[in-house]
Amino acid sequence: MSSDSVKWTDVELAHWTVVLAIATIALVATTIWITSTDRRRDSRQRKSDREEAADRLAEERAEIDRRVAEERKAAEDRATRQRQVVAATSLLQRIADVDPFIKIIPNLDKQIQGTPSAGAYEAARDAVGNLKKGALAEALALHSPTGTRLYQALVQLYLSAMDGHWKRVTQDITPTFEERAVGDLRHCTRHVRLCLYQLINDGAVPVDALGPNLDEPDVPNLARSLDGDSDPWAPTAWTPPGWDLDSELDLTDPSRRFDRYR
Repeated sequence: MSSDSVKWTDVELAHWTVVLAIATIALVATTIWITSTDRRRDSRQRKSDREEAADRLAEERAEIDRRVAEERKAAEDRATRQRQVVAATSLLQRIADVDPFIKIIPNLDKQIQGTPSAGAYEAARDAVGNLKKGALAEALALHSPTGTRLYQALVQLYLSAMDGHWKRVTQDITPTFEERAVGDLRHCTRHVRLCLYQLINDGAVPVDALGPNLDEPDVPNLARSLDGDSDPWAPTAWTPPGWDLDSELDLTDPSRRFDRYR
């Protein structure tokens, strides 16, 4: 009995030893699995955190770059706008300087040396020369191809009016013809002046200001016949704001509608 009892105890002990070993192994395996799982989860979390941080940093840098680009663009636009206004204002001054000589310029070919008006003729030539300088300087800084072409076309018109060539291509030279030519010059000058005002106020001039043919600015033909066309030139495709009001303010314009002394 004693021998059998011992043997049974040994078997029981061995059984529980095996069970304990298995449990220990299972516990160790479970601990390792849990630890590995936690490490993998922590690793994924850290990776996700790094990626999110990198994304936030990239977004912040992109936002900073965008703001810097916007501020730089705004500064460049302000500088361009300032140069545009300065150039347009200078051209307006050149136009104002030539305005008193509008009646003289188309008749410079009649100048007689030594006459009392010789000084006025010389001043008229100087004013046109000053107008021409603007086409080579400020007109190129307008940042408006339409404004530049309009001013250059006006200068070309003044140069043509001054050299008298337009009179040599027609046989109908009469006081009325010359008066109409002065009106053409005055109205084209007004058109360009008001377009420059538009450029100062809005930063742009509609391309229609060039006239119906965008390849060639619409300017008056001083030598055109009086037949059926005695009125001064006027813009056809686009009339700048203030056209009628400017006409009323021009005391030298014979087309003024309201003049109690006419």
